[in-house]
Amino acid sequence: LNRDGLAVAASNWRTATSNVGVDYSFRPYVQQALAQGRGSFYGIGVTTGEPGYFLSQAIRDGSGHTLGLVAIKIALQELEREWLQTPDIVLASDAHGVVFLASQDAWRYRLLDPLDEAGRRELQATRQYADQPLRPLEVRVVEALDTGGRLVSVQAPALPGRVLWRTQPLPGTPWQLHLLHETHSSFADSRWAAAAGAGGWLALGLLVL
Repeated sequence: LNRDGLAVAASNWRTATSNVGVDYSFRPYVQQALAQGRGSFYGIGVTTGEPGYFLSQAIRDGSGHTLGLVAIKIALQELEREWLQTPDIVLASDAHGVVFLASQDAWRYRLLDPLDEAGRRELQATRQYADQPLRPLEVRVVEALDTGGRLVSVQAPALPGRVLWRTQPLPGTPWQLHLLHETHSSFADSRWAAAAGAGGWLALGLLVL
Protein backbone atom coordinates (compact mmCIF):
# COMPACT_ATOMS: atom_id res chain seq x y z
CA LEU A 1 0.00 0.00 0.00
CA ASN A 2 1.21 3.52 -0.67
CA ARG A 3 1.28 6.35 1.86
CA ASP A 4 -2.36 7.17 1.10
CA GLY A 5 -3.49 3.67 2.07
CA LEU A 6 -4.15 2.63 -1.54
CA ALA A 7 -3.25 -0.95 -2.46
CA VAL A 8 -0.83 -0.86 -5.40
CA ALA A 9 0.15 -4.55 -5.47
CA ALA A 10 -1.33 -7.75 -4.03
CA SER A 11 -0.81 -11.51 -4.13
CA ASN A 12 -4.39 -11.95 -5.38
CA TRP A 13 -4.08 -9.44 -8.21
CA ARG A 14 -5.37 -11.94 -10.81
CA THR A 15 -8.59 -12.76 -8.96
CA ALA A 16 -12.02 -11.12 -9.04
CA THR A 17 -11.53 -10.03 -5.42
CA SER A 18 -8.15 -8.40 -6.03
CA ASN A 19 -7.10 -5.84 -3.43
CA VAL A 20 -5.30 -3.71 -6.02
CA GLY A 21 -6.80 -0.23 -6.35
CA VAL A 22 -8.77 -0.42 -3.09
CA ASP A 23 -8.45 2.38 -0.53
CA TYR A 24 -7.73 0.95 2.95
CA SER A 25 -6.78 4.23 4.61
CA PHE A 26 -9.68 3.91 7.09
CA ARG A 27 -8.40 0.61 8.47
CA PRO A 28 -6.54 0.83 11.83
CA TYR A 29 -3.65 -1.42 10.72
CA VAL A 30 -2.88 1.06 7.91
CA GLN A 31 -3.06 4.11 10.17
CA GLN A 32 -0.95 2.38 12.84
CA ALA A 33 1.80 1.36 10.41
CA LEU A 34 2.03 4.82 8.85
CA ALA A 35 2.12 6.51 12.27
CA GLN A 36 4.03 4.00 14.41
CA GLY A 37 5.81 1.68 11.98
CA ARG A 38 3.59 -1.37 12.46
CA GLY A 39 0.01 -2.33 13.17
CA SER A 40 -2.46 -5.15 13.73
CA PHE A 41 -6.20 -5.56 13.37
CA TYR A 42 -8.81 -8.30 13.21
CA GLY A 43 -11.79 -7.79 10.95
CA ILE A 44 -13.78 -8.87 7.93
CA GLY A 45 -12.08 -8.05 4.64
CA VAL A 46 -13.82 -5.23 2.78
CA THR A 47 -12.89 -6.75 -0.57
CA THR A 48 -13.05 -10.50 0.02
CA GLY A 49 -15.69 -10.56 2.75
CA GLU A 50 -13.54 -13.07 4.65
CA PRO A 51 -12.39 -12.41 8.24
CA GLY A 52 -8.73 -12.46 9.22
CA TYR A 53 -5.97 -11.00 11.36
CA PHE A 54 -4.09 -8.21 9.57
CA LEU A 55 -0.46 -7.39 10.34
CA SER A 56 1.24 -4.37 8.78
CA GLN A 57 4.77 -2.97 8.59
CA ALA A 58 5.95 0.37 7.25
CA ILE A 59 8.41 0.40 4.33
CA ARG A 60 11.07 3.11 4.73
CA ASP A 61 13.96 4.33 2.62
CA GLY A 62 17.55 4.75 3.82
CA SER A 63 16.79 8.10 5.44
CA GLY A 64 13.80 6.73 7.37
CA HIS A 65 11.17 8.31 5.12
CA THR A 66 8.01 6.19 4.89
CA LEU A 67 7.30 5.04 1.33
CA GLY A 68 4.26 2.92 2.13
CA LEU A 69 3.51 -0.32 3.95
CA VAL A 70 3.09 -4.03 3.44
CA ALA A 71 0.24 -5.98 5.04
CA ILE A 72 -0.52 -9.66 5.39
CA LYS A 73 -3.80 -11.30 6.35
CA ILE A 74 -3.85 -14.46 8.47
CA ALA A 75 -7.00 -16.59 8.37
CA LEU A 76 -7.89 -17.98 11.81
CA GLN A 77 -10.61 -20.41 10.69
CA GLU A 78 -8.17 -23.27 11.27
CA LEU A 79 -8.10 -22.29 14.94
CA GLU A 80 -11.88 -22.56 15.12
CA ARG A 81 -11.70 -26.00 13.52
CA GLU A 82 -9.24 -27.05 16.22
CA TRP A 83 -11.70 -25.84 18.85
CA LEU A 84 -14.42 -28.06 17.37
CA GLN A 85 -12.56 -31.06 18.78
CA THR A 86 -13.47 -30.08 22.35
CA PRO A 87 -16.98 -30.58 23.81
CA ASP A 88 -16.61 -27.21 25.55
CA ILE A 89 -17.46 -23.86 23.96
CA VAL A 90 -14.38 -21.73 23.24
CA LEU A 91 -14.62 -18.03 22.35
CA ALA A 92 -12.34 -15.07 21.67
CA SER A 93 -13.60 -11.51 22.16
CA ASP A 94 -12.12 -8.15 21.17
CA ALA A 95 -11.74 -4.88 23.11
CA HIS A 96 -15.39 -4.02 22.43
CA GLY A 97 -16.60 -7.33 23.83
CA VAL A 98 -17.49 -8.69 20.38
CA VAL A 99 -17.02 -12.46 20.01
CA PHE A 100 -15.12 -12.80 16.72
CA LEU A 101 -13.93 -16.41 17.01
CA ALA A 102 -16.08 -19.25 18.31
CA SER A 103 -16.13 -23.02 18.30
CA GLN A 104 -19.86 -22.87 17.49
CA ASP A 105 -21.42 -20.62 14.84
CA ALA A 106 -24.28 -19.43 17.08
CA TRP A 107 -21.80 -17.64 19.36
CA ARG A 108 -19.87 -15.72 16.69
CA TYR A 109 -20.52 -11.94 16.45
CA ARG A 110 -22.25 -11.85 19.83
CA LEU A 111 -21.85 -8.94 22.25
CA LEU A 112 -20.67 -9.78 25.76
CA ASP A 113 -21.78 -6.30 26.88
CA PRO A 114 -23.83 -3.55 25.21
CA LEU A 115 -21.83 -1.23 22.95
CA ASP A 116 -21.54 2.39 24.00
CA GLU A 117 -21.85 5.20 21.46
CA ALA A 118 -18.07 5.57 21.03
CA GLY A 119 -17.71 1.84 20.34
CA ARG A 120 -20.53 1.95 17.82
CA ARG A 121 -18.93 4.83 15.96
CA GLU A 122 -15.53 3.12 15.90
CA LEU A 123 -16.92 -0.13 14.47
CA GLN A 124 -18.79 1.82 11.80
CA ALA A 125 -15.70 3.85 10.88
CA THR A 126 -13.37 0.83 10.62
CA ARG A 127 -16.05 -1.49 9.18
CA GLN A 128 -14.47 -4.16 11.37
CA TYR A 129 -17.36 -6.60 11.11
CA ALA A 130 -18.84 -5.30 7.86
CA ASP A 131 -22.63 -5.77 7.87
CA GLN A 132 -22.71 -8.60 10.39
CA PRO A 133 -25.47 -8.05 12.97
CA LEU A 134 -23.98 -7.96 16.47
CA ARG A 135 -26.51 -9.78 18.65
CA PRO A 136 -26.45 -9.65 22.46
CA LEU A 137 -25.27 -12.58 24.52
CA GLU A 138 -27.77 -13.13 27.34
CA VAL A 139 -25.99 -14.45 30.44
CA ARG A 140 -26.95 -14.41 34.12
CA VAL A 141 -24.22 -14.93 36.74
CA VAL A 142 -25.34 -17.52 39.30
CA GLU A 143 -22.19 -17.60 41.42
CA ALA A 144 -18.63 -16.28 41.36
CA LEU A 145 -16.09 -18.99 42.27
CA ASP A 146 -12.87 -18.56 44.23
CA THR A 147 -11.03 -20.23 41.34
CA GLY A 148 -11.69 -17.15 39.20
CA GLY A 149 -14.50 -18.66 37.16
CA ARG A 150 -18.23 -18.03 37.26
CA LEU A 151 -21.24 -20.30 37.26
CA VAL A 152 -23.66 -18.80 34.75
CA SER A 153 -27.00 -19.43 33.11
CA VAL A 154 -27.01 -18.73 29.36
CA GLN A 155 -30.32 -17.80 27.72
CA ALA A 156 -29.08 -16.79 24.25
CA PRO A 157 -27.75 -18.84 22.64
CA ALA A 158 -29.58 -21.17 25.02
CA LEU A 159 -27.61 -23.74 27.02
CA PRO A 160 -29.17 -26.27 29.41
CA GLY A 161 -28.34 -26.05 33.10
CA ARG A 162 -25.50 -24.11 34.65
CA VAL A 163 -22.20 -23.51 32.86
CA LEU A 164 -18.71 -22.81 34.19
CA TRP A 165 -17.32 -19.72 32.43
CA ARG A 166 -13.61 -18.91 32.63
CA THR A 167 -11.90 -15.92 31.03
CA GLN A 168 -8.21 -15.33 30.33
CA PRO A 169 -6.64 -12.18 28.82
CA LEU A 170 -4.30 -12.79 25.89
CA PRO A 171 -1.08 -10.84 26.63
CA GLY A 172 -0.03 -8.34 24.01
CA THR A 173 -3.54 -7.98 22.61
CA PRO A 174 -6.84 -6.42 23.74
CA TRP A 175 -8.42 -9.87 23.32
CA GLN A 176 -9.81 -12.31 25.84
CA LEU A 177 -10.26 -16.06 25.60
CA HIS A 178 -13.31 -17.71 27.13
CA LEU A 179 -14.01 -21.34 27.99
CA LEU A 180 -17.54 -22.56 28.78
CA HIS A 181 -17.92 -25.97 30.37
CA GLU A 182 -21.25 -27.65 31.11
CA THR A 183 -21.45 -28.59 34.79
CA HIS A 184 -24.73 -30.55 34.73
CA SER A 185 -25.60 -28.76 37.98
CA SER A 186 -22.65 -30.36 39.77
CA PHE A 187 -20.48 -28.06 41.87
CA ALA A 188 -17.81 -30.75 42.12
CA ASP A 189 -17.70 -30.97 38.33
CA SER A 190 -17.33 -27.20 38.10
CA ARG A 191 -14.29 -27.22 40.40
CA TRP A 192 -12.70 -29.98 38.34
CA ALA A 193 -13.42 -28.11 35.12
CA ALA A 194 -11.87 -24.95 36.55
CA ALA A 195 -8.58 -26.78 37.15
CA ALA A 196 -8.68 -28.53 33.77
CA GLY A 197 -9.57 -25.32 31.94
CA ALA A 198 -6.71 -23.38 33.54
CA GLY A 199 -4.23 -25.96 32.26
CA GLY A 200 -5.53 -25.59 28.72
CA TRP A 201 -5.09 -21.82 28.40
CA LEU A 202 -1.43 -22.03 27.44
CA ALA A 203 -2.18 -24.30 24.47
CA LEU A 204 -5.06 -22.08 23.34
CA GLY A 205 -2.91 -18.97 23.60
CA LEU A 206 -0.16 -20.53 21.50
CA LEU A 207 -2.69 -21.54 18.84
CA VAL A 208 -3.95 -17.95 18.60
CA LEU A 209 -0.41 -16.57 18.36
